[in-house]
Amino acid sequence: MSALIAVPLTQQKTWVECRKNKLRMRESKIEKEFRKQATAAGWWCLKLAIIAHAGFPDRLLLKHPGRVKFAELKATGKDARPLQGYIHRKLRKLGFEVYVINRVEDITRVIES
Repeated sequence: MSALIAVPLTQQKTWVECRKNKLRMRESKIEKEFRKQATAAGWWCLKLAIIAHAGFPDRLLLKHPGRVKFAELKATGKDARPLQGYIHRKLRKLGFEVYVINRVEDITRVIES
């Protein structure tokens, strides 16, 4: 079993430092980097705040001509909860692309695919 490295909340680490030192990155930092890269690649990156239905992905990506993707962002090493997995499967069955991103390295693959 691998040991977790405790990092005080007051220390701000960039994703490069986290990757280099194999530190766990918070979801908010991954989401910030995702938003930055998606916008730079021409995607309209919308935050989904669906109150009536739990389990929907965090982000909706839209791009011309009619491209739609959903992205669930998680802290490093975390995965989608069972309810989220259920919603992701339903969206995929409807023909949508749904991604779970828990590493900054995965962002480029999702945005460029």
